[in-house]
Amino acid sequence: MSASPLPLPSTPSAALLDADPQTGRVIWNRSAFHAIAQAGLLENGRYELLEGEIVKIMPNEPYTFVNSELVFLLANIFGSAYVRVPSSLAASETSEPEPDVSVTIKPRREYLKTGIPPGSEFRLVVEVSDSTLWRDKGQKARLYATAGVPEYWVVNLTGRTVIVHRRPVGEDYQSIVTYNENETISPEAAPEHTIVLSEIFPPADVTPDE
Repeated sequence: MSASPLPLPSTPSAALLDADPQTGRVIWNRSAFHAIAQAGLLENGRYELLEGEIVKIMPNEPYTFVNSELVFLLANIFGSAYVRVPSSLAASETSEPEPDVSVTIKPRREYLKTGIPPGSEFRLVVEVSDSTLWRDKGQKARLYATAGVPEYWVVNLTGRTVIVHRRPVGEDYQSIVTYNENETISPEAAPEHTIVLSEIFPPADVTPDE
């Protein structure tokens, strides 16, 4: 999956939070992000808000394959009512990332009443990465740790590995372990269940940019 910063909408009515005094970059807050989306000012597609920047999400076929496999496997473990895809996470005033797959502590239906859940409401968050690996390992790991997400997986399509982050403290995860495709993982919230990683990756001759 790839992602790119979004150019500013050419409308004076789009509210924004602030501007970075060093760079002049616009810093959007979550309310403004929702407002411009509801006003139809964003092109078709998926978007997320990362530290004040609106980023468009651009999936490819290998990403879609892995996403689908993860949804199936996690639904079998936690129950389909608890698996969200795609899903927004209320990380901070200026950040609303959209994990590729996630598992919440309550059924999805509950959040129709309470709104987008904070990090503490998630059991597991997963990002499927190719060209976004640097962002998912860095910026998003920091956002999820700060938001209190207890377990965060980065599925590296190119390296065919899964990087498991656990035990968030401040902006960091105290445990970061990389598993290769020949290994297995048990979600921390369901240690009695095992996922065979070779089952989630596409055939080795399929490249992430196809």
